[in-house]
Amino acid sequence: MNQIVEGLLLQLKKIEYGFKHIIIAGDTLLQHKDINHFDTCILLLQEDSYQTRMLATYILGQLSPENSGALKTLETVVAHDENWRVQEMLAKAFDSYCQKTGYEASLPKIRQWLNNENPNVKGP
Repeated sequence: MNQIVEGLLLQLKKIEYGFKHIIIAGDTLLQHKDINHFDTCILLLQEDSYQTRMLATYILGQLSPENSGALKTLETVVAHDENWRVQEMLAKAFDSYCQKTGYEASLPKIRQWLNNENPNVKGP
């Protein structure tokens, strides 16, 4: 894995609470154009650390308006994560998708998620 990613992960794993540090780390990684962000996220989702999976979820949310695979991964992989913190980040990631796509344009996807059998996709 990239040294930049590894360095950020070491810092993230030291912090147990909050989202801001995850967002800052995600934005930092997204600035590095030499990193394949989607492939990195797929690897990060396999890690034991919930902070690492939260980071992947955040980045996937940022990628999702232009990358249908990122949105699909949020719906089919992240939605099955058992950690509530990752689920909170999933909600933020989907909101980011809707905001960037436009909420009105996102209505078909919102309806699809609301009709999903997985309660983590449809929300509370």
